[in-house]
Amino acid sequence: MSVTAVHKIQSQTSPGSGRGHRKYRSQYQVITDNVTDGSITVIEETRGFGPLHLPQVGEYYEWLGDTDLWAYVVAEPEVRLRNVTKSRKVWDVVIEHTTESTRRDNTTPMGNPLDEPWTFNRVADEWTEEAQKDSLTGKPIANSAHQPFTGKDVEIIRVRPGYELEKNFLNMEQDQIEATEGHVNDGLVIIKGKAYAARHLFLRPITVQELYHESIGFYYRHKFRIDTRANGFDITLVDRGTKYLAGTDKTNPQHFTDVLDPVTGNPITAPGLPLDGDGALLSAAEIAAGNLTELTFTKEPVADFDVWGFPA
Repeated sequence: MSVTAVHKIQSQTSPGSGRGHRKYRSQYQVITDNVTDGSITVIEETRGFGPLHLPQVGEYYEWLGDTDLWAYVVAEPEVRLRNVTKSRKVWDVVIEHTTESTRRDNTTPMGNPLDEPWTFNRVADEWTEEAQKDSLTGKPIANSAHQPFTGKDVEIIRVRPGYELEKNFLNMEQDQIEATEGHVNDGLVIIKGKAYAARHLFLRPITVQELYHESIGFYYRHKFRIDTRANGFDITLVDRGTKYLAGTDKTNPQHFTDVLDPVTGNPITAPGLPLDGDGALLSAAEIAAGNLTELTFTKEPVADFDVWGFPA
């Protein structure tokens, strides 16, 4: 006789009895494999860890990635029998979390939320796109007539890695938020032992949740999502254009003239011809050798990420 399955059904949020308090009522469906099983089987066999675990007294709220570290289970679950067959029973289980208790399990005092450490998770966005080049040879993925292959056969999975971090602050740090979100780091940043050079981290919009605790009153949980990129967030483009330096002063736009089409005599159109980094046309020999000039630019604004004290 045992629990064979636990399914999450729904979770509902409601305000607590005081401003800033929260309650969560989460419903689960539990399956047991014997018609003689009782509610005690459901309670006892969902205490362990793993896929059959149900939140226990003293555990904080978590539901499909959403968390509230100050809402705790303070009572045993409600267990009701829903259905009986020849070989199993189906149970409805309801578990409540609340921020209104100052003790996690009516025994252990809850501390100051500002003393809670950073929470940290590695995350990644995933999407598919059509591969353009062979990853080993660099040759275009195309047929013998130079037509690119398309469709699912050439789809690859792309991943954008990053971190999700959360921390409680006494105040909503609005000035720091506006100065850093949507920016890349301006210098070395270390997160959980890994060092990132300047402009290798991008901070997405920061979200803030107002919470309440009896020991300090209102406080603010800041949630951060940081994208990482191995080659950094600077962009590198081939130096090319439809004009070239015909004079002597490369700082003066008037010293540049249109590149003309040798057949029509008209100015050529974008993207233009390769340039040498100083505005002059690149020689045919350099182009044939693949020695194209590249220019690097910092696209996103930069900011000091050290103001947040991310966990090193």
